[in-house]
Amino acid sequence: MIELLCCKGISKFMKSAIQSSVFNQVRIWKGNHSLEAFTLEQSDSGFIGGGIVTVEDSTIRYQVVMDTSWHVLELSIKDVDRPRLKLYLTRTEDDLWYNAEGVLLPELSGCQEVDISITPFTNTLAIKKLTGHQQKRFKVAYICIPDFTYAAVEQVYQALGSGRYRYENLDTRFSAELIADEFGLVSEYPGLFMTLSKDQD
Repeated sequence: MIELLCCKGISKFMKSAIQSSVFNQVRIWKGNHSLEAFTLEQSDSGFIGGGIVTVEDSTIRYQVVMDTSWHVLELSIKDVDRPRLKLYLTRTEDDLWYNAEGVLLPELSGCQEVDISITPFTNTLAIKKLTGHQQKRFKVAYICIPDFTYAAVEQVYQALGSGRYRYENLDTRFSAELIADEFGLVSEYPGLFMTLSKDQD
């Protein structure tokens, strides 16, 4: 009961914080050690997905800006309680990544997608690139929170039908079968995340 009240409170805060925007989707995701209030906004120029995640002793706020084809343009992540812990990255059409100072990050060159460890949202970006029962390999900028470190990894996604997708990290050999809803947002990530509530504005 406390958990549900907490979720409703976070969701209300998220909505009030962006009154000037039209948000299409709202989700509350529960992780093993986290709780996230997530919102997705759609506009003529693309999508903005963002969340407030409470994880262990931290509150993390992130935002991912994408074009109309769900390609990442920029992302920002920060620890609300420890402002010095933050990350801002931009990606160009030729998959070059830059930090907040405009410095090229060669270790991320060629990464097409991003994967933020504390949210299931970033799995949606790869899922949106699949058609039919297609299997596709991606080079991904994996961002580990709360460490705020990043590295390039290889991941494979395969559409299995009926909203099910097989995910595998080729670097660690970790794999899972994800279930996504009609909007491509993860509703169940076995052992890691599950949807507590969903809403549409």
